[in-house]
Amino acid sequence: MPDRIDPKIYAQALENFRRVLAATEIKTIKPEAALEVSSDSRANKEAVAFANDNLEIQAQKSKHRRHEQTMDMFAKGFKCIFWAAIVCILAVAFVWVWHLIAPDNWHFVSPERLEKINQTLFGGVISSLVTGYAKNHLK
Repeated sequence: MPDRIDPKIYAQALENFRRVLAATEIKTIKPEAALEVSSDSRANKEAVAFANDNLEIQAQKSKHRRHEQTMDMFAKGFKCIFWAAIVCILAVAFVWVWHLIAPDNWHFVSPERLEKINQTLFGGVISSLVTGYAKNHLK
């Protein structure tokens, strides 16, 4: 075995090692540099969050916000349906009361249909309203 390494071989090995290091060097991007790359504010926020490891927290907040928006949308839809039903019930009740107090020549609904209105109004709607009110207030 030789005691000394040949300087040419050593220089060549050192150069090869430096080339490998330069090729495999990992470059990191700072949040400030990411902000300079894009003018999109959402992309900038994502780059900063990625650099600060906050993506998981932001994902949870976004999921919660979407869930709340969906629940708000359903609540508004149910309110609209509720008020539309109330308006319809009041209109039917007005027609029924009108036929009770108005003279016969002012009536515009046949007696058979008026009987169905009477059954529907008193049979289903009023009993369900009373039941709902009782359940809410007798707890």
